[in-house]
Amino acid sequence: MKTINQIKTIDVNALEWFDKVNGNSYFAGKVIINYGADNQITLPLAYQYGYGEQYEYEALKAIKTALGIHTDMNALGRFCDSHKIILRSNKRSAKKAELKKIQKTFELWEVTNADNQ
Repeated sequence: MKTINQIKTIDVNALEWFDKVNGNSYFAGKVIINYGADNQITLPLAYQYGYGEQYEYEALKAIKTALGIHTDMNALGRFCDSHKIILRSNKRSAKKAELKKIQKTFELWEVTNADNQ
């Protein structure tokens, strides 16, 4: 994918866990660019601290890094609106083990992709 114009859809799926003992929220998930298309790209959202819409800010950061996009925009919704990209974003509550499982899956995925290059 060479340009922003090739991005038609962005799907962000995140899980959030609230640590009741320390009062912190954490999330993990994935970003799928052009879901179901031949040029589909899946990017990980690593297990990290954050609450509210932080997962969307991190999703845009991952997209900008992976695709080499240079923009001052930090809000995913605004980015999608300005480039006429369909955004589907969701986050649900989960247990810590579910977030760790996602992280483990992406770590294995990164190793496999590195071996195939």
